[in-house]
Amino acid sequence: MYTFLEEDGMYKIREFDGIDGIDHVIATFDDEGKAKEVFHNLKRGSGFAGATPKYFGTVHFSVDN
Repeated sequence: MYTFLEEDGMYKIREFDGIDGIDHVIATFDDEGKAKEVFHNLKRGSGFAGATPKYFGTVHFSVDN
């Protein structure tokens, strides 16, 4: 399951793994529009359906990228 939050001017997508009970940030953004776009795509089934492999680190998106 994915959740979207704003914290200290950054937008974050968190993933809760119901199997292991692990909650972690999978992506951070400095652009709200891009964050919402990625979040909605994840909710529609792209990505790993709430089970991102543990060896993947947090992805940081910036408007400068």
